[in-house]
Amino acid sequence: MDGNRVAFDAYNIDGNNYFKLRDLAKVLSGTEKQFDVTWDSTYKAINLVSGSAYTVVDGELTIP
Repeated sequence: MDGNRVAFDAYNIDGNNYFKLRDLAKVLSGTEKQFDVTWDSTYKAINLVSGSAYTVVDGELTIP
């Protein structure tokens, strides 16, 4: 990110790479590509809110 390395926890399932949305959101927060991650309990859905600063919930960018 901007010339700095950032380590992400990733998963490979059937040849596809997956990253945690909250990790990506934290790294991009404060940039023109920032987004927030929210949970809609009514629809049981994850919402990505473009242009909003990410709200930290703890545990982001931790690698087991």
